[in-house]
Amino acid sequence: MRPLGPFGPAPRLAVAVSGGADSMALALLAEHWVRARRGALLALVVDHGLRAASGAEATLTLQRLAALGIAARCLTLAGLRPAAAAARRARYAALEAACGEAGIVHLLLGHHA
Repeated sequence: MRPLGPFGPAPRLAVAVSGGADSMALALLAEHWVRARRGALLALVVDHGLRAASGAEATLTLQRLAALGIAARCLTLAGLRPAAAAARRARYAALEAACGEAGIVHLLLGHHA
């Protein structure tokens, strides 16, 4: 985390969590890191509505985060079309807005190929 800083004495971070292995691992690592520094982590789960199962997937992810003691919030997007670039822009805009509302300036994103 050091190269990503600087962070304040009690850092407040957000992490985008899709429910996949990459973002769940990032959420766990970030939670451990902020707790050791008496900070706070907010996991942001986006329900993009592009698949019929997306709502259930978001709910399951929120439940898993809660079981791990990680504070989480669901961001529900509506009216998206399956175009990947437009959906990605909408997802990032929602994540940035949620961070702004929470007063968080650091957003962590995980991705694996």
